[in-house]
Amino acid sequence: IYFKLNEVMSQYKLKPQDYFKYLLLNSGEKSLISILKEKNLIITLTGDIDDSYNTFSTYKLRIVLTPEGVNQYDYVLEMVFDYLELIQEQKINSLYYLDIKRNSDTLFNFKEKMRTVELAIELSGAMLNYEYEDLLYGGYTHSDFKADAIKDFIKQFTLKNAIVILSTIKDLSNTKLFAPNSKQEKTLEFYNKKYIISPFTMKSTLDINRILFAIRGRNKYITSK
Repeated sequence: IYFKLNEVMSQYKLKPQDYFKYLLLNSGEKSLISILKEKNLIITLTGDIDDSYNTFSTYKLRIVLTPEGVNQYDYVLEMVFDYLELIQEQKINSLYYLDIKRNSDTLFNFKEKMRTVELAIELSGAMLNYEYEDLLYGGYTHSDFKADAIKDFIKQFTLKNAIVILSTIKDLSNTKLFAPNSKQEKTLEFYNKKYIISPFTMKSTLDINRILFAIRGRNKYITSK
């Protein structure tokens, strides 16, 4: 699932995507990942910023389905968007952000020593994105907590703002995901493979699934008073 988002390059000191990732990719009890795995519908679910530019960014949520997950892909999508809706309802928690910061600081402090050429390449890229005093630490810093900015970032993860790509050897052209009379069958150039582009709609089932879900707590292994 691809989401087109506002640019995040200028927010490198905040990194709203890390807060979102902290909630979405939790695999604890009653999380989206744990429920879908318990139902034998997915193998993995990962997500992060895919491309980042001065004017916009894209976020890729990659879900590897089991054979049963392919059969119930519409249910998987319902669960994913219900969970996103639940995340959007939550108040932004500064203590979660503190956990993210502490974990990121640990990764930076215990980072392996790099070869000179590798360091030069990393710094060259950092010069395009960070202020000079943040060239080494810019990819790890979380020093600019802004609840409203994080909330605005999370609000963008909606069905209306999503492109769903379903790749499988199974023929799904006649299933209910595709809107009637709206299918556009095309052939992929050079590979002679057929694909379908179609708008689709989905009704929120969060009221039904709410009892299944729970938002994660703080990480007790990295948190101190």
